[in-house]
Amino acid sequence: MGAPPAPSFATLYYGIFELDLLEHFGDHLLFLCRYFDDQFGIWIHHPDPIIDRQQWEAFKQRQQTYCSLNWEFSERSQSANFLDLTLRIADYRIVTSIYEKPLNLHLYIPPHSSHTPSARTGLVTGNVFRILRLTTERSDQLASLSAFYLHLLARGYKPQFLHFAFQQAFHRFTSFCKTKKHSVSANDTIFLHLQYHPRDPPRKLLQHAFQEHLIRPQTFHRTFARACNHQRPATRTVWNGWDAFTQEPIHLVPPLRFEPYLWELRNADLRRLQVDRMVVAYSRPHNLKNLLFPRHVEAKCPSARPVSAIQAELTPAPTT
Repeated sequence: MGAPPAPSFATLYYGIFELDLLEHFGDHLLFLCRYFDDQFGIWIHHPDPIIDRQQWEAFKQRQQTYCSLNWEFSERSQSANFLDLTLRIADYRIVTSIYEKPLNLHLYIPPHSSHTPSARTGLVTGNVFRILRLTTERSDQLASLSAFYLHLLARGYKPQFLHFAFQQAFHRFTSFCKTKKHSVSANDTIFLHLQYHPRDPPRKLLQHAFQEHLIRPQTFHRTFARACNHQRPATRTVWNGWDAFTQEPIHLVPPLRFEPYLWELRNADLRRLQVDRMVVAYSRPHNLKNLLFPRHVEAKCPSARPVSAIQAELTPAPTT
């Protein structure tokens, strides 16, 4: 773990063996899924309790035989915790609710942290969406929302801000359920990565500049310094010197065109970029952890003694 392709390799490594499990125990497995090393399934009981117990033990032993992996199985029951969900069978249907570990400290970002304002509202919106979409019963939804609200109060958030953020999240969730969300292709999007600072230009200003100068640039006339419609020739009314007014064209200075347009740029394969969207992705500035973390210290100062050697000297030797 730690390398980007490691999760994909781990999933494929055991996924090949899971095909063999489904072939041998497909009559008992109504559903089987796995997220890395967390597995969840629905077991169909055999009418004979003895045969059912034998098949269950054979299923567990079969998984223990694959290489050096060691699996821990919980007993079959009507309820189970899988990742951040509690699933239980009630009235011939599966009911879900939010599961939190007893030692969860709920260390959300504090309100005075140097994050974008949208990060604080996004924290509320994301968790409200998560609770409403993953919880089946109305009573469980209210209990999880109330607990989340109290955790934010304990972190220092003001009730006025929380009331506004929760109402905005509920409104967005209602709109999200009514309208079908269109997927955006990653090929049409570019990302602008910046370290956030409260005094930097706001995100809306950057988006406006991107649209104005790259996506839909305006064409300005050099003489009048205003937007002109060059499809229709400009004319003016003049007296012909005899008996009538006539219209004669105005010879304008050629328009100043911003070149090239973003959609006209081509890559090495002579294909158009087709970029139509920019996402401003903020990252937090470096803090003391980035400066004092052992690996960063060793990387910035190769001549320094390894941290492992210093820790070994500070650790007392075992006595006999």
